[in-house]
Amino acid sequence: MRGRDWEEVAEAVSERGGSNNKKSVEQCKNKIDNLKKRYKVELQRISGSGSSWHWFKHIEVIMGNACNGKSSGGGAAAAGGDSEGGGGGGSCGNANVVVKQVKR
Repeated sequence: MRGRDWEEVAEAVSERGGSNNKKSVEQCKNKIDNLKKRYKVELQRISGSGSSWHWFKHIEVIMGNACNGKSSGGGAAAAGGDSEGGGGGGSCGNANVVVKQVKR
């Protein structure tokens, strides 16, 4: 994502967290990177069985949508075959997806 995109993400996260919980662009980037890394580790660990990690299903939907337009069935294919945390390896490894929640 571009710098302005990350600024918008940080602003949105800060608004949701209240005035005492302001988040920087770097904090948001690091959180997304860590979530993607944890997701890839979980994919390797579970190898077909379910994950008990709270965010797994949410990230699976996002990563699946980023890769092929639908939720992945899990497994190594959803991680793009990439065992490193830095991305790469297929269209999934470099997926930068931000889900915006609209306040009503």
